[in-house]
Order: sequence, then structure tokens, then C-alpha cells
Amino acid sequence: MAISLFDLARELRVIVWFYSFAEKGGYIYEDSKLRTANHQQINISLLLVSRAVHAEAKEIPFQANGITFTSTSIVERQVTARATLFNRAYLERQDIRGWLVNQCRGCITDANRVEVEQKFPSSHRLLEYLTSEPPSRHMILNYPQDWSQTPSIHHECIAYLLQQMSRHPNFRRLASKALYEWHPDMSITLWSHLKELESPKLDAKPWDIPSREEVRALEKAVGMEDHPCYTNTMKRSFSAASQCIRFLNSLPKFKRESARRLILWDQYIGAGSASSHVLGLVPFALENPRLRIEHHVGLWWNVLAGSSKCTGFRHYTDRVKRLRCNACRAAAAGWLSEDCAPRWQVSEAITVWIQEAKRAFEEGLPQGSFEIFFSCDDCNAAHKPWRILLEDAAWQHALETCQKAWACADGGSESMLLK
Repeated sequence: MAISLFDLARELRVIVWFYSFAEKGGYIYEDSKLRTANHQQINISLLLVSRAVHAEAKEIPFQANGITFTSTSIVERQVTARATLFNRAYLERQDIRGWLVNQCRGCITDANRVEVEQKFPSSHRLLEYLTSEPPSRHMILNYPQDWSQTPSIHHECIAYLLQQMSRHPNFRRLASKALYEWHPDMSITLWSHLKELESPKLDAKPWDIPSREEVRALEKAVGMEDHPCYTNTMKRSFSAASQCIRFLNSLPKFKRESARRLILWDQYIGAGSASSHVLGLVPFALENPRLRIEHHVGLWWNVLAGSSKCTGFRHYTDRVKRLRCNACRAAAAGWLSEDCAPRWQVSEAITVWIQEAKRAFEEGLPQGSFEIFFSCDDCNAAHKPWRILLEDAAWQHALETCQKAWACADGGSESMLLK
């Protein structure tokens, strides 16, 4: 007597579905296509057998297979050029906002300060400087770490503060003068695009993957169309996190909720503050609490080479980046000298990734749903930066312990100890 598959218990049928759809190595997402790990087309013909099979097994492929995303290769010239231009335009937009806040600080009212500080508690040090010191001609607002902020919080804080300042009656006059000092031959262009720059249409997220037309629109808004900026010409890629976010946004809700494991590999420097891209994954993790995300970040060619301050390290990596031999990788530890990349720069470059991951959990990312790994081909070469990081963490812990002990034992304050 013939036995139908649906005569079996549901638990047994689920085992059959998992066995039928599971692929060795799971799925990979590359060139905007989802394929098996050996670059073959995914076979889902079993779902077409009957409506009953489709209804019961439609979520199994994503449940049985992890999905791997990688940053776009820097060998792909067109994609790399688009990512690099987007990164330059994105950073130029942040620079213009920071410059306007710096030069128009007279428009910051007490009400603005209270409102911004309530929304961004870490902005106290920045607001204290803006309201007590005269404007500076240096680009002092462009380094979030100088103000004890992560890049994501700093950029959001500056944008929000600028929005509040724009309501001041003197803002237009001060902003016109500031833009003229920014680029005398571009002040009219920049002012005409200032409102367009703040519009939601051009308010690109750092993890966006814009089209060439969208990049050109952003370049035009920041005045780069005829006067390109030369802040950073390193090749950039679209990060694995940005690829993942675009892919998940393209899926219907039931498919997103069926995903169980996402593996992100970022070996190259990403466009648009790549350390903050994890924030774009928070809504998907909240939507699907069973989702687990592994983020692997290249220590040498991404974290250290992409740091905004490790300029000496970038100089060395640019010279040997095309040499993929083990000897060059092993020699990387020797580059971490005081002349190349001082220890505080190395520690800061790694810490910013950890801080952004911490902020993602503060934004609601479920505990246990995200892990970050700093990958390195040669463990021996990674010994020195990790030793630097651990030593700095120990000093930071000791300082915080002393601050608490001083405040409790003698009735002093943390500010007294720091003085």
C-alpha cells in the first residue's frame, strides 16, 4: 500500500524538507544574485510539486541554509568607482554640516542645547565647546572620537543640531559667510543646494547602495560636480552589511522572517562609515528574533587601513596591498610603529567598531543575535594590535575604578580627579 508523504508526522516531514533543501556551505549573495556556495543555481523545484508542499516548505530553504554576503571586490572598477564617489560625497556632506555648525554656533540657543542634549546625551562635551569657544577655522568637528562619540551618533547629532540652528533669524547670514569661506567660488552653488542637501531624498544612509544617478545628485548637492573634493581617494567598496540590507529589503516579510543565519565578510574598506552599518540590520533583527548575524571584519585591509586617523598605516598598505603573499601579511605587525601608526590610533580604529556594535544593542538589537569577529590571515601578525587594545582597555578600566573610588571615599567628583 502506497504511503503519502503527508501521512507522516509533521516533525518527520520537516526533517525531509531540511534534507532536501540543505546545501553544503549554504547560500552566497554576489552580483545581486543568490546562489549556492559552489556558485550553482538554487534548486527549489520541490516547492513546485504541489500547493501543499509549497505551503509547508516555503520557509525551509532560508531556515536550512545560512546566507553569506561579501563586500564588493575592489577589482570591479565600475562598482568601486561608484562606491568611492559615494563615500567622498557622503563625507563632504558631513564636512559641510560640521563646518556650518562650527561657524554658525552663535545660532545655538539654550533651548537648542537642552533639546539636543536630551536626544544625544553624549553631545554634552561638543555643546560645551560650541557655546563657550569662538569659531575655529579648523575642521575640528569632523572626528567623532574627539568628542567621545561614535561616527553614527556624531553625524546624527550634527545634522539634528544644524536643523535646530536653521530656525534662528541670523542663520542665513552666518551660513552664507561660512559657505563663502568654505569655497569662495562655490558659495552660491552650495547655498542654492543647501535645502536640497537636507531633503529626505538626498539624506542617504551610510549603508545605502545608491545608483550612479543618485550619486551624481548627491555630488551636485555638495558642490562636487564641478569642483571635486580631495579628502580621501582610497578605493572603497560597498560593505557586506549594505549588500545584506539591500537583499533583505527586496524580500517579502515571510521570507525575511524565515532567515536564521547571516554571515557578513568585510575584507575591504567600505563606503560611508562602514563601522555603523550594523545599525541598518537592527530592524530586521527586531522583526525576526531568531535571526543570528556573524560579522567578520578584515583587521588589516579594513579596520586599520580604513581608519580616518591611521594615515601612516594607509601609506604602507597602499604600497603592498597588491602583494598577497604571507610574508607581506606577516610583516604587517612591523608597520605598527610609532612613526607609522601610534598605539592610540590603532586602539581607536578597533574600538569604534566595537562601540558601533554596542550602540546597535542599545537601539534594540536582541542579545545574542549579533557577533563581530576581527579576521586576520596570520594570527602572529595580529598579536601586537590586540596587545595594544587589551592594555588600553586595562588602563581605561583602572581610570574608571579610580574615579568611582575617589567620588565615594572622599566625596570628590570625577572632574576633580581628572584635573
